[in-house]
Amino acid sequence: MSSAPHSDATIGCVLVISTLLLLNFWFALLFIQSLNQY
Repeated sequence: MSSAPHSDATIGCVLVISTLLLLNFWFALLFIQSLNQY
């Protein structure tokens, strides 16, 4: 159906990478906060 499957795959890769980066940033913030508590 889709005439450009490559663009769909690229969008999917970008979404996955951005989600991983956001999770990494969030865990880093939690780690820094837990370090500041002690």
